[in-house]
Amino acid sequence: MKTKMTLKKVLCVILAVVIVAVGIPFSAIASTKETVSFGVLSDTHYFAESSMGETEEDKQEFVDMMLLNNSTTGLAPALLDAALANLEKKAKNGEIDFLLLPGDLTRNAEYAAHKELSEKLAEFEAETGIPCFVINGNHDINNQRSMYYDGEELVTSKKNPALREEIDTSPEEFEALYKDFGYTAEFGYYSRYKAKADNSEGSLSYVTDINDDYRLIAIDAMMYSADNTASGESEQETGGQLSDELLAWAVAETEKAVKDGKIIIGMIHNNLIPHFEVHVDILDQFVLFGWEKIADSLAKAGMHYIITGHTHMQDAATHVTDSGDEIHEIITSSILSYPNMFRTVTMDTYATGRIECEYRTHDVDEDIPVYINGVAQEKPFKYQTWKYNFGGDNIKNFVTNLLQYQLRYGFGKDVKDAGGLYKYLTNLLDFDELMTDLIGNEVLGGVSAVAVKGLLLSICNQLEKAYLTDYDFTVEKVSEILDTLLNLEISDEPSTVFKDTLGFGSEGDKGTIGDLASTILANHTANNEDPNNDKFLLSALERFDNGENAEIIVDTLFEMILEDLLVDNILKEIKIDPVSLGISAIDNDVVNSTVDYINEIVGDDGLLSLSLTDVVSIVLSLGILEGDTVTEVVYSFLDEYLTESQYDIIDQEFYRIMKDFTHDENPGYMADHEGKFVVDGPVEVPLSQKNLRLPSHIAVTIGEDAATERYINYYTKYSITDTDVQIVPYSENPDFSKGSTVDAKIETNCDVETLREWPAIDLGFIGIIYHKEDVNRHYVRISGLQPDTKYCYRLGDADRGWWSEVGVIDTADNSDSFSFFHMTDPQSTTEKQYNEVFAPAVEFATSNHDGDFIINTGDFVDDGRSFIQWQRMFNSTDVLMNTSVMGAAGNHESKGDYALDYYFNFPNAPEQDKTLGVYYSFDYNNAHFAILDSNKLGEDDGLSPEQIEWLKADMNASDADWKFVALHKAPYSNGSHYDDDDVVAIRAQLQGLMPELGIDIVFQGHDHVFMRTDVMNNNAVVETETENVSYNGLDYTAKVNPDGTIYSINGTIGVKHYKAKPVEETNELFPIGETVLYLEVPSYSYIQIDGDMLYFDSYAIEGDKETRVDQFAIKKTLDDKPVVDEPTTNEPETDAPVVDEPVTDAPVVDEPATDAPVVDEPVTDKPSTDDAIVENPEIPNTSADSAESNALYIVAFMLASVVVVTLALTKKKKRV
Repeated sequence: MKTKMTLKKVLCVILAVVIVAVGIPFSAIASTKETVSFGVLSDTHYFAESSMGETEEDKQEFVDMMLLNNSTTGLAPALLDAALANLEKKAKNGEIDFLLLPGDLTRNAEYAAHKELSEKLAEFEAETGIPCFVINGNHDINNQRSMYYDGEELVTSKKNPALREEIDTSPEEFEALYKDFGYTAEFGYYSRYKAKADNSEGSLSYVTDINDDYRLIAIDAMMYSADNTASGESEQETGGQLSDELLAWAVAETEKAVKDGKIIIGMIHNNLIPHFEVHVDILDQFVLFGWEKIADSLAKAGMHYIITGHTHMQDAATHVTDSGDEIHEIITSSILSYPNMFRTVTMDTYATGRIECEYRTHDVDEDIPVYINGVAQEKPFKYQTWKYNFGGDNIKNFVTNLLQYQLRYGFGKDVKDAGGLYKYLTNLLDFDELMTDLIGNEVLGGVSAVAVKGLLLSICNQLEKAYLTDYDFTVEKVSEILDTLLNLEISDEPSTVFKDTLGFGSEGDKGTIGDLASTILANHTANNEDPNNDKFLLSALERFDNGENAEIIVDTLFEMILEDLLVDNILKEIKIDPVSLGISAIDNDVVNSTVDYINEIVGDDGLLSLSLTDVVSIVLSLGILEGDTVTEVVYSFLDEYLTESQYDIIDQEFYRIMKDFTHDENPGYMADHEGKFVVDGPVEVPLSQKNLRLPSHIAVTIGEDAATERYINYYTKYSITDTDVQIVPYSENPDFSKGSTVDAKIETNCDVETLREWPAIDLGFIGIIYHKEDVNRHYVRISGLQPDTKYCYRLGDADRGWWSEVGVIDTADNSDSFSFFHMTDPQSTTEKQYNEVFAPAVEFATSNHDGDFIINTGDFVDDGRSFIQWQRMFNSTDVLMNTSVMGAAGNHESKGDYALDYYFNFPNAPEQDKTLGVYYSFDYNNAHFAILDSNKLGEDDGLSPEQIEWLKADMNASDADWKFVALHKAPYSNGSHYDDDDVVAIRAQLQGLMPELGIDIVFQGHDHVFMRTDVMNNNAVVETETENVSYNGLDYTAKVNPDGTIYSINGTIGVKHYKAKPVEETNELFPIGETVLYLEVPSYSYIQIDGDMLYFDSYAIEGDKETRVDQFAIKKTLDDKPVVDEPTTNEPETDAPVVDEPVTDAPVVDEPATDAPVVDEPVTDKPSTDDAIVENPEIPNTSADSAESNALYIVAFMLASVVVVTLALTKKKKRV
């Protein structure tokens, strides 16, 4: 016996030595706290059987009605019973210790549902002996969509406010019903959040011990009370948020739990962190507003695990804070809808503080089946639910079911109850007031507002009869359209992965749009995907990424909408009622001439049988539109802007979103259903410009003195408030170990938590669902630098050691020579466009030529509001950290207020309204630059008077040898905007003013075409002496002492290339340029100044080579600089250009250094002066007795009426 005891002691010693020797912590062998397991049942959306009707027949009608709406609400009792039965089995087997229900307990806060559910939970507790804990979701309180079925119709509290108190549930009632499920102190420590007086926000939050080791912190983040909703009403909203007070309470309770030695389990309904990139953008109502600050605060305080629901997907993800703390979120899907799952979670804690959390997924009928009307359903029931929720083998069923539901029980019923479509729209939009505001009391010389409303009433009645009465007809038409769209092949592989389980997949060799839509839904809801196992999905995504699908889809959509729906159906069906038109109120002569003209077009029946098709034919026959059919007219407009780059944007946006929905790498592929999270101290913090922990959007500009100052602007996330700058002498391997070693003055500032926004879905021409977020803006001013000196610098947070890449500052040398670039319109949307076109072009230009800075004449981005587009542009290339960019505001910047001012710090900007842009000036060596804001216009559509006055004073105050102006909207361009009202007005302002101010070149943008004028003065070409010169091995045609100004627009440095206007059209307003090129590749200009000479080169970039496509030089006699008097502002007496003997020779280019230009059909011939002067143009007859004119007015107003109705219909709010 003694020997055995000795042996045991020896073995224990040996074991202890081995453990120490190999470094295995004892905590890895045994936990020091009780292991706890629990079940999670989320988004039950319970609906009481008592609310489905009184009879079995009523109940079945309700079930069928809901299924038509793709909803399994009628099956809620059966699904909940199955889930509880399976959880009860696990409880009795000792597999779970308690049950969490993280919100959306009911469909829409029906009191009867809450009551029945609480009774079922009480029965569950009694049977199993384990406690249940609930928190409310967005559907559970103050929901005006609460309802019941009375056997004939759905009765809702929204339509019957008097019933709201009876069928809806208040916060107080919720607490009373669930008092035994978290709202009573039973297990030791217990705490409740106390909202401010008269507030309900957060009032259902609580903290409770579950056992001796674990503490639950349940947070009510829902928006249902007037003090916490966007509307200011006590009506639920989908989103969730924590006030500063509620967050402080949650943090304090977390810190207390840690101090008390408790392991914390958090529970909240809305998702705390994004689980995929577009989660917080597209589904912004599903992630807590201000999520990052909340997650950071809770994780820092000690909460590392949180249980949520809301999104109806089975997913898990991790967020890492700035300090390396982790918070892991486990989302459980709804048991009511596909994939009908619940979870079990097991947690272990060790002496070292290591916490392990293992999660598993279970089907709602894992062991015990779902019973419907006493019949056991085939397992797994989720395959049936897929059919009910998402259309089964064809997603078309999902759409047509929803349409039928809306026609019978939703929108169609609402129209019927309102007394017709017109009255419905009147109630919805205050249609009568809208029409009165729009057209006043009379239009068209006698047609009254009442008559217009009569016409609209007639149109509405016809639309209602055609599409809202015969449901089958409407569904059939939509079904035909869907067949065409959904059967488009968009993959080179068949869809087979879900064929045997969910029933959808390809019949042929190639997968379709319908297959892809179903695949995305299946992957996103059930998650746990591994995209590498789906060749169809990978092939489809590849085709989108390569730009192969968008054009097919867009063209098909246009064909369906224009031809199948509009032309072949709506236009033919709708007839114009002359009585409703009130045509008798118009002068008889006008009526007679109008009717006679219409009869010539539509035949003997004339006005009495006038359909909208006839109206369109009348308009097209007048020849005022480009095209003979509606489709041709639409495409003639779209062709100008629906370019290859726009299709690329659509392809890329589809690719980005679809990939994000199907490629879940957080925490990893196939790691959402089962996995293990481990918290064992701080982890490495992910650093990138994209997550804004590293400086992003870095913009360097020249300061007030180009030889000694630079300004820098950049952004970081809300928590990075330090603005640290280190600057050292230039070196290829700079040493920052001693911080800044340069004797310069560095001034910094940080605007904390400034709001910026971006669209969740960005199609370039339109952004959808704008997301807003607080970020920090950092300002840097570096002064006291030495002239003609290079420096290296970096930006960031010194305490954390988080630094940007190294940038270079090269100061001006105060000499009479330097060089710079002119680039314009980078205007891209996607990351790929900036990375693959803009960035390589800028890098190519700056590596081939030594330029001191870049002038960019606007449209940096497609949407000035989009923080993400600006990020993509700035972060696409490190070159922008090594030079200064002096930008003008483009019209796309003006899409967002203060867009240019948000991203750049410019010098010498006078006091002005910077909402649409900024005008300012700067000097560089012997040149002076004025950057104008062509968005800032006056009443006459030209540049604002104060801007013009500033420009005069600014230029007259400068004695620089060279003077330049840059602006976005091009006074001289053969692009599509050449005859826009504002461009015409700006041209009139500048054509004489520029020469008078001594401006050598005006740099332009906007039109995405390439044109450079000869020397211009007062809208005419000025004959100028020329001579051939050479510089740095290149030949130039030099213009000697030109008495005028040259205007240049050099295409685009981005992806969008637009069509030029014909010479015969532009000649009516100004002489054609000396160089006109048609480029479909990025291009830029490089300008070199050397004393009294200026050398101008333009280059087109194709692949890895550039071609010199234009050149000229200017030679000045600087000793004889003219004294510039205050310029006059008189405009020329005639609108037509005066062309004095224009130079007709093309520029001489002797032996260019590079290959021939990449251009299509360059225009080199100059127009004759006769072509440029328009004498006595024919003025169209617009008098009241013109039949064509009056017919046009009337049919135009008819079409406008249809448009108003159509637009009004699209305003119907989306059902949440």
